[in-house]
Amino acid sequence: MSQVSVDHFLQLLSAKNTGLIFNNNYKEDPSKITEAPISFTKNIPKTTLFAVGASKPETFTLKFKSIKPPYKFSTEFTSDSTNTIYQIKEQLIAKIKTQDEKLSGLVTSQLKFMVKSKVPNDSVQLKDIDGVKNAEISFMVMVGKAPVKPEEPSTVVPITSSTSTPLNQQSAGLELTEKSWSNIYKVLAEELGEQNAQLAVEKLKKGWNSI
Repeated sequence: MSQVSVDHFLQLLSAKNTGLIFNNNYKEDPSKITEAPISFTKNIPKTTLFAVGASKPETFTLKFKSIKPPYKFSTEFTSDSTNTIYQIKEQLIAKIKTQDEKLSGLVTSQLKFMVKSKVPNDSVQLKDIDGVKNAEISFMVMVGKAPVKPEEPSTVVPITSSTSTPLNQQSAGLELTEKSWSNIYKVLAEELGEQNAQLAVEKLKKGWNSI
């Protein structure tokens, strides 16, 4: 207790010993009061630097594994739970581009993430992804074709029927064999389980056949 508080307390004790008795309706004209009434300093609670309920973002451990050649990579890093899928794609590209020369030219539009056979939108935050356990998320990564850059205007050379190549012949080299799909299934089965892996492969086949 401070010295001021002790003095006030002693004054109260001295007033009690005077023998003065006041009735319940006692009133005093404020203009006749010569001394300020005794008061005690109100304790003001200390404030914190953060607003009530505010907390730092949780940190997630993110694991990545590509499932389709020719882009093969596997890596992991940590990121705030408030970051979006788009931001995670940028962070992933920045990390893997130094691992392999083929990965240095990747852009976010080429990447597609799969979590438990679901593909989250680029605007989704990590903390809103379903099925997150122990602040850890495993992503299966599909890498699509690089965007075609617009060519500079040039002289148009007529193409005769003898030099043109049918579309089905152009895409023939892109066909995956059953062995390739089997390898993809094995990778998915390790992460998702056999049933979910089969569903994921069927979705991938539909998307691949539409190219």
